[in-house]
Amino acid sequence: MNRSVSWGCAHHFEPHTRAHRQCYNTPLHDDHCGDDLLFSQARFYAHRDEISFCRNPHPIVLRYDDSFVEGIGYTELQADSEILSGLQTLHMPGHTVGTLSVVVKTGE
Repeated sequence: MNRSVSWGCAHHFEPHTRAHRQCYNTPLHDDHCGDDLLFSQARFYAHRDEISFCRNPHPIVLRYDDSFVEGIGYTELQADSEILSGLQTLHMPGHTVGTLSVVVKTGE
């Protein structure tokens, strides 16, 4: 989403974005993280390799921009991690260098 459109609509969605406490950026492509700053109360997680690549992408890769990670204090993940009980991230490079999958364990 265009950042100016996002910020222009932020007041409308603000009660919903405040409710989010954790955000997992599985890749740092524009369509996954372009509006992260709207989630002012959230803690952000991303893989260390993904953050590094976003800050310095290959010139032919157009889905990354350093502006996507500016002002975000990411918790950098380096390996498979259990963030909360029943919530696990798995490093699964392939689509991107730092792709994460999120596994949610339920009672079933």
